[in-house]
Amino acid sequence: MGDKLKQDHGMPRADFFTGLVLLAFSAAVLYFSIAMPRLEHRGINPLSAPAVVPGLLGVIIGVCSLALVTRAVVRGGYRLRLSASTTKAFVTGPAVRRIGATVGICLLYAWGLVGRVHYTLATFLFVLMFVLFFELAFGQEERRSMRRTVWTATLEAALVAGIVSAVFQYLFLVALP
Repeated sequence: MGDKLKQDHGMPRADFFTGLVLLAFSAAVLYFSIAMPRLEHRGINPLSAPAVVPGLLGVIIGVCSLALVTRAVVRGGYRLRLSASTTKAFVTGPAVRRIGATVGICLLYAWGLVGRVHYTLATFLFVLMFVLFFELAFGQEERRSMRRTVWTATLEAALVAGIVSAVFQYLFLVALP
């Protein structure tokens, strides 16, 4: 395992940029959680205000991203080493295709499914599409294992959709669309 880490020269740079993106995201989460109404006029306990959990998550993500950036800087990940060939290799590489597919599937879920069909069905379809797309489009599946992949993805999607819906409805008391 140590040899693999030594051979992977791009990881400190990827960690550096990922850490910066996560740091910006955590700052936005903190900003918007502070801007949320605290509902003091209703006499609500400050610890049960709607912004507490997002604020804590923002702090946790911020601390973790600072650790990631610090580790990347120590390993020299802040050096850009940009050239036309490295930029072209990155833009046309599989990582960008996977990011694009992830963003596309998430937007389809948020804008196309949630609110138009029942939440449980929307979540089932989202998880099923996500797993199948990444297993079949980016995996090296053999023909005979494809049936097993479809069945496993269907089972995973059903379990995730059912459990997430139940937790939101019965534990968090959220009315689902």
